[in-house]
Amino acid sequence: MEASPERLVHAVQSGDIEAVQEILNERPELVAFRDQADNSLVHLAVKSEHLDILAVVLSAGASLAPENDAGQTAMRIAIEAALGGFVRLLLTYGGDVNALDSDGQSLLHLVAMYNVIEDDVHLEVMSHALNLDVRDANGNTPLHLAAAYESLEVTIALIDAGADVNARNDYEATPLHLAAPNGYDTIVQLLIQHGADVNAVDSDGNTPLITATFVTQSAVGHFACGDPASQANVVNRLLEKEAAIDSMNRNGDTALFGAVRNDFGDVVTKLLASGASSQHVNRREETVLHVAARANVLSVNLWSSLLLTGVDVAALDRFERSCYSIWVSRPKIVVEEDGENPVEASEPAGLTHEEHITQLLEAALLRQTMPPPQLRIY
Repeated sequence: MEASPERLVHAVQSGDIEAVQEILNERPELVAFRDQADNSLVHLAVKSEHLDILAVVLSAGASLAPENDAGQTAMRIAIEAALGGFVRLLLTYGGDVNALDSDGQSLLHLVAMYNVIEDDVHLEVMSHALNLDVRDANGNTPLHLAAAYESLEVTIALIDAGADVNARNDYEATPLHLAAPNGYDTIVQLLIQHGADVNAVDSDGNTPLITATFVTQSAVGHFACGDPASQANVVNRLLEKEAAIDSMNRNGDTALFGAVRNDFGDVVTKLLASGASSQHVNRREETVLHVAARANVLSVNLWSSLLLTGVDVAALDRFERSCYSIWVSRPKIVVEEDGENPVEASEPAGLTHEEHITQLLEAALLRQTMPPPQLRIY
């Protein structure tokens, strides 16, 4: 049978080791083959997950270095698929741990992102790394990415090896800034135990507590994924370590503003119970009530807890609008015909969330604008 490139590709992808050996023995120049997407035999062997085929093409002299048209090296493909055995074999044949790819990332960055721990390959990569705190295009160290992607085992290994827990990326964010908004309580605890600064401030003025309640992060290629339960745990952890509860970012927002905006009821309760100020006004001249109205917060309990703290219901923002005017003029949520508008236990029977909140605001406005009772002397 003819030793053609097409037959070689089929043999590599199907795992036919005898055919691969036969073709390369007959036509050794095919070891440098590249397909239309610029994949080498090494790429194809890794993509097909045939470790024995990878060993054959590497021993025949196939190159490790080139990227394909998608900018991927074979090593990156192996790491993204968490193929620890493939990574180890590629390292044996000279894979460069310290080389940076087109995204400015080293192998250690990739291992951190994908938590590649099979066969302790993360430890192998770390042992070859010249710098545990190498920076990617956004200034992130491997520990930043491990913290952002919940790569617990890699986080532990990096910390144990001496990675800088307070390293700053291009946005001045530390690994703790990135773990906090994702709700990774275990990683948050690890970082704090090893000296992470709970009051570090990034370039936008955010502390980890603020990023935890706003659920935002900078310089990482995915959206933060914290939810009400996970963020309550993280906030508790940060407050236990004396995080500054009323620290403000560049917009003048505190952690309470973020918790209100995201309707994190338990977090709001915890912050208020821990002494967070509800009277604060941000740089847009908003109170937390303005934020709740603009965010269309439908939790009656949350509104009630804020109003009980005595926030100025009549306060005007920079657009000369009160929280009440924002609330009553906001676009209403349309409920599907087969949907429900659930009523909280504390609501009067027959009232929707919106109606109950409107009544709460009207009552608060009335109390605030009523003249004090006159003292009569008889």
